[in-house]
Amino acid sequence: MVLLSRAEETVLLAILGLGENAYGVSILKYIQEKTGIEWSLAQTYHHLKKLVKKGYLTTAAAAGSCRKEARFDRNARQDSVKTLMNFHERRKKNLII
Repeated sequence: MVLLSRAEETVLLAILGLGENAYGVSILKYIQEKTGIEWSLAQTYHHLKKLVKKGYLTTAAAAGSCRKEARFDRNARQDSVKTLMNFHERRKKNLII
């Protein structure tokens, strides 16, 4: 299991929430709306690249657009959700601070 930073977890949750509309700017806006935390687009792309490198995501050019959409790798989607769920369960039990 590859460990995720809090920021990477936030980006994954945003992608889960956005579904097929997950791309840099939409992820940024989603995170800002849900958390109230100011993020930059550079931060968003930095964490997207790390998640791709770790195998959680793939990116693909959107049809008829210059933007790239972030998508869960078919196998990694279930692993990503399980990782997030396990993390939060352990956190609830105070095993992770």
